[in-house]
Amino acid sequence: MVILLYGMISIQRHIYCGVLPPTEYNLLQELVLNANKVLTHSMLLAKVWGPEYAEEREYLRVFIGRLRRCLEPDPASPKRIITIPGVGYQFKTAT
Repeated sequence: MVILLYGMISIQRHIYCGVLPPTEYNLLQELVLNANKVLTHSMLLAKVWGPEYAEEREYLRVFIGRLRRCLEPDPASPKRIITIPGVGYQFKTAT
């Protein structure tokens, strides 16, 4: 379950991950607000880190990994934050 509150997002699954740091919060917020849409690497980087970071894909990979460790029961086989190879990421809502 993802709980969005003003100023914070709480992540819950089988364990409690706590309150997210600001960068993870901003990244997850952008994904959740655009649920089921594919967001490009450059779109996410520019929105979360600023336009000067639009090509810094490694930042995105690291922070997506952190989010997956909180959101996904099996981070190696994600069901919520999906990688779209060569394009970006998509946050899938529960079906």
